[in-house]
Amino acid sequence: DRWKRRLQALRPEGSTRLGAAIRHATLRLSQRGASSGGGSLIVLSDGDPHDIDVHDGRYLTDDARRAVREGVRRGLRVACVLLAGTSSLGQADARATRIFGSSCSRLRVGRAAAAGRG
Repeated sequence: DRWKRRLQALRPEGSTRLGAAIRHATLRLSQRGASSGGGSLIVLSDGDPHDIDVHDGRYLTDDARRAVREGVRRGLRVACVLLAGTSSLGQADARATRIFGSSCSRLRVGRAAAAGRG
C-alpha cells in the first residue's frame, strides 16, 4: 500500500481554482489527442475548490462542475481521487458529488488531519 501512504501524506495548501485547473488540463489533453481517443483526466482533490480572490464557495463549486462537464463533452473521462480527513469527509464528499457527479469515480483516502484551508 505504498501508493496509499503517499496519497495520505498529501496536504492541501494555498488555493486551487479547480475549474481553471480542470479546463487547462482538458485543453492540454485535447491538444495531445486524448479526448478523441477516450482519454482520462484524474483529479486529486480535497474536494474544496478554493481561490484567495473569490470568496463564494458555491460559485467555485459550480465553476468546477461546469469545467468537468466541458471535459466530458470533449470526450474525456473525468474522475476524482478525493483526499479528505475523516473529520471533513462528509463535506468533501458532498462537494465532490456536486462537482464530479455520480457518473465519475471517487476514491476516498482518509487521513488523520486535513491541513491548510481556513
